[in-house]
Amino acid sequence: MDSEEVVNNMSPAARAGYQGYLRERGVPTLVAAGLIGRVPDVLVPTALLLLVSRNGDYLRGGTVVGVWSLTVALVTPFWGRMLSRRGRPQPRLIVLAAAQGLALTALWALNIPSARTAVLILATALTAAVAPPVTAVARNLMNTRFRDSPLRARAFAVEGAVSEIVVVAGTAAGAALASMTATMALVFAGGVRLIGVLALALPSVTGTGYVPQASAAPSPDDLERLTEAGASAQGVTAAGRSGRSAVLVLLAAVGLLLAATGALEIGLVALGVQLGG
Repeated sequence: MDSEEVVNNMSPAARAGYQGYLRERGVPTLVAAGLIGRVPDVLVPTALLLLVSRNGDYLRGGTVVGVWSLTVALVTPFWGRMLSRRGRPQPRLIVLAAAQGLALTALWALNIPSARTAVLILATALTAAVAPPVTAVARNLMNTRFRDSPLRARAFAVEGAVSEIVVVAGTAAGAALASMTATMALVFAGGVRLIGVLALALPSVTGTGYVPQASAAPSPDDLERLTEAGASAQGVTAAGRSGRSAVLVLLAAVGLLLAATGALEIGLVALGVQLGG
């Protein structure tokens, strides 16, 4: 099949490019919900850093933000597995978002700059422990809906752009809110999270429903590629072991990269405060 025939067999939406993808039913809501629901992921750490470090104690601020990030990293796989086990994940995701909103409100009730460090660390860890995996659910909805669609590549490209926007918009919003409205930034983050999660539960977004990634059967193309390659059970096992090793190396590299990024963020905040003062 030549390239012209492939193009002719595409749907009108696929031939229309990114505009066609964004005109698909429910896609604008899915993109907006994923963006809004993920902004608190970077808004809260930025606001916490600025609020905790208001007295110039950047070691304390970095510790609190580190506790937040580490707790989220530890609980996200657990919540993701829980959400994917059975049924639609949106109701349970809403419960998590509501719980984190209440926890952020409780954190707001503390006088963060003068709160005891141990109390602040405990409150931060408990708040982060109920962080809903919005990114995983949004991406799974997108992947399920466009699994066999020619729009799938465009969907992932848009998802990548949304992730970059979240980092920029969330950091800017956290800094602005922390400087203008103090701890109200945390309450705002909880409200924004809940709005994004509720939008992910709309029928236009969920489409035909949620299919847990773990239960999805291999596609015919995947089976055909395995057959053509003559993959044996031993080969698959060896590949699995090699893949696990690669994943561990990748996780270690990403962890070091995130640690360096966090240190850079704290350093830039300290420099900005010093120059501004």
